Amino acid sequence: MIQEYKATRRNVQSQIQEVSIQIEAMKVQMRKLANDLSMAKATENDARIQQIRGEIIDKKRELRNLKEMKKTLSSDVSNLNYAIEWMQTARCPGNKREIENRAEHQKNFEYDSYSTFNST
Repeated sequence: MIQEYKATRRNVQSQIQEVSIQIEAMKVQMRKLANDLSMAKATENDARIQQIRGEIIDKKRELRNLKEMKKTLSSDVSNLNYAIEWMQTARCPGNKREIENRAEHQKNFEYDSYSTFNST
């Protein structure tokens, strides 16, 4: 089962890399559109300006969706890491001591009842 989780983690990590590449490509396209927009403004071509603005809005929407997808995939990798560590160690990840040891340690304390009640 651990091997399946690790394979899934590798697949999700490769998807994150693909999405990152798409994000970078989208940013390049956005810069090109910004340059085209400034050129269209210089020539005062209103139809072209409106067309480019529409494309920019669409690209921003796509970019936002890609970033959200990357965030979701990163969360999935984090959850898989947590599950894999739990299965490998048979303990909740992050805990350094077993709960039984901690509970036993918390129960042990010295208490001198005579000196507490008779403080004369």
